[in-house]
Amino acid sequence: MTDLNKLRESIQNTKKEISSFSPERYEAVKKGNEAEHLKVRVKSVKKVLEGCKLEAQFIEYFSKPLGAKLNTDTERIERELDKVVMLNNLQAFHEWMCKSVVPTVKLTEQLTHISASVLSNKEGKTNTYKWTQKGED
Repeated sequence: MTDLNKLRESIQNTKKEISSFSPERYEAVKKGNEAEHLKVRVKSVKKVLEGCKLEAQFIEYFSKPLGAKLNTDTERIERELDKVVMLNNLQAFHEWMCKSVVPTVKLTEQLTHISASVLSNKEGKTNTYKWTQKGED
């Protein structure tokens, strides 16, 4: 298995892990337990940032400067996360997520998708790349 294929598999596994937090988060919200809700969201963000680092590695195969920029942004967000968590405030956490995390994650996802699609086309596949093939959970 090539390095790129290993990265693709790691990215796919991380995305599955992120999805697994949804029921836990739903239960915390349903119970009205803000502390538990914050705990689950923090755990989810940590896993998302782990995924961003993997995706930045993937992107570095196509553009070292873009991959390095995404890595730098992700590391900055990781440093900020500890400070935001210390506030112990769900609203502040949400605002920080919207301002800092979401834009970086969106850019990382877009660049990873483009890179994966280019690679798929290079491999002779004409459809747009999907991380999870139809029928997989």
